[in-house]
Amino acid sequence: MATSDPGGFDKARHIRYWQRCHRSILPIYYTPQDSIRLTLSFFILSALDVLSPSSDPTSNPNAAPLITDADRRTIRSFVLSLKHPAGALAAADGNDDDAAGAFAHVDREGTLRWLRTLQRPDGSFGEVVDAQGNVQGGRDMRCCYLAATIRWCLRGDVAEGDDGWVEDIDVEGLIRHVRQAQTYDGGMAESSQHESHAGYAYCGVAALALLERPLAESSTRPAPAVKPGIPSIPALLKFLACRQFAYIEAADSESEEEDLETGNYVEGKPGPLSCDPDALCVGYNGRWNKNADTTPEAPDVYHAYLGLAALAIMDESPDEARQLKPFDAELCASVDTVRKIEKARAGLLRRR
Repeated sequence: MATSDPGGFDKARHIRYWQRCHRSILPIYYTPQDSIRLTLSFFILSALDVLSPSSDPTSNPNAAPLITDADRRTIRSFVLSLKHPAGALAAADGNDDDAAGAFAHVDREGTLRWLRTLQRPDGSFGEVVDAQGNVQGGRDMRCCYLAATIRWCLRGDVAEGDDGWVEDIDVEGLIRHVRQAQTYDGGMAESSQHESHAGYAYCGVAALALLERPLAESSTRPAPAVKPGIPSIPALLKFLACRQFAYIEAADSESEEEDLETGNYVEGKPGPLSCDPDALCVGYNGRWNKNADTTPEAPDVYHAYLGLAALAIMDESPDEARQLKPFDAELCASVDTVRKIEKARAGLLRRR
């Protein structure tokens, strides 16, 4: 890979890990997460996708995908079995030739109407709507990102008054909600009074980027959202650059105060980090004074997938030399998958 890669990238080992997650029972510590099986499935399937060869037959005609056609049929049946009267869920399906039918059983209009009911007057999105019609759940920036993603995947450029038009979410309200999330240190949180977090920053920025991304190939670019949605982009960039983190414990250290005195604690700051073999953790942390994510602890599908995503984003190798597919950071998926979503959306709109 063209990026700094001191430890090497063992692609075969990564593939074995993800195939084990896909084809066997997950470790016992996933038991409490049974209610979010669809989320776990997303990370597992997306990882196998980004590790697979490109779907373009001209680039690698003899390479087999890691997700087989039989896998796709089984996964599709599982996802569609989770239908709810308020809307529908579905996963992108098939290769480029049949991707236009991937959303064949999606209730597009019902899902978009349901999405609008999740938005509060302040522009934020919740998780569910109770029997009285009240939006429940926190004002987590992840909900804003998911709402913007669903809107982009399904809405298309249908004009008001045309068949298939559905009243849109409050786009300006969502932008205002993200804007008020920037904190004193430049990061983003649920609100400016809460603790900033790199994950919230990603979700907020990606939501804004999707709001100003064309809803279809034929549509014009919507009004800007990123600049009006972030009060200080330089402050946010500094916050993200300061997420680089290293911690080296002294052999005879007995307290955090001693670590600070001996200089073993390395505060997050912009600039390169050396990969010291004695470091307990080196990388990026999500919040101030926390350990780095994606460290040598027990792997989980969430951090493992986002680690692959980061490598894919940073890889500047030519296509024929890439070990990971080109990646779309706004949608947190491979460019291959995004193209399929676009075809699926177009096919869904043609059938309405």
